[in-house]
Amino acid sequence: MMSKLFFTGCFFLLSSCGAKFPNAKISDLVTNPTATYLTDASTSYSVYGGYGCSCEHPGAHANFSVAGTYNIYAVTDGIIAQVEDCRTAGENAKYNIVLAIAMSGSVPVLFEYSVEPFGGTSCSSGGVQFSDQILVKPGASVKRGDTIARAVMAGSGAHVHFNLKADGATLCPEIFPTSVFAQTGALSSATCGTTAIASNTFCHAVTSSEDPNRLK
Repeated sequence: MMSKLFFTGCFFLLSSCGAKFPNAKISDLVTNPTATYLTDASTSYSVYGGYGCSCEHPGAHANFSVAGTYNIYAVTDGIIAQVEDCRTAGENAKYNIVLAIAMSGSVPVLFEYSVEPFGGTSCSSGGVQFSDQILVKPGASVKRGDTIARAVMAGSGAHVHFNLKADGATLCPEIFPTSVFAQTGALSSATCGTTAIASNTFCHAVTSSEDPNRLK
């Protein structure tokens, strides 16, 4: 497993050590959501969330029902804070990319991508890596819409889990307008267990601690 941490001990504490800081404020993204989603708009994936539900961990998923290769995009301008080219998810391998997208005061706000192709191979069996699918390195500045990775998805069950993280808290990634999802219609019938997920949000029952508005 290879883990590259760019901001550890430097980004969070001292600007004088050469670490880069994102220019945006999280309040700007909450007030003016980004229209760039993390993958191509297509009927081959659906989007659902799971805040406040026992069946999902905090965050949201882009769920790929059709096998294929998909582009993964920077949802807004930012700085690549971390790349992990192989992690274990159950009995499967995945990879992670963390994008620093904004500041909340002196606290960085991170957009975390957990790309889970679910091809049935774990990092520990055969040394599977995803280096050839990751197109960025820690410390790189990216623009909204840049392709930062490709995901070779196995189909049913494959997904990208995504969330915000700030000051140790995992937050609902409510930085997208509902128009991003209008063409898929995926949320209108989504459920988490027996609870319907509202069509105007992909994070269900967001608590005050999970709401990015608290960072404004």
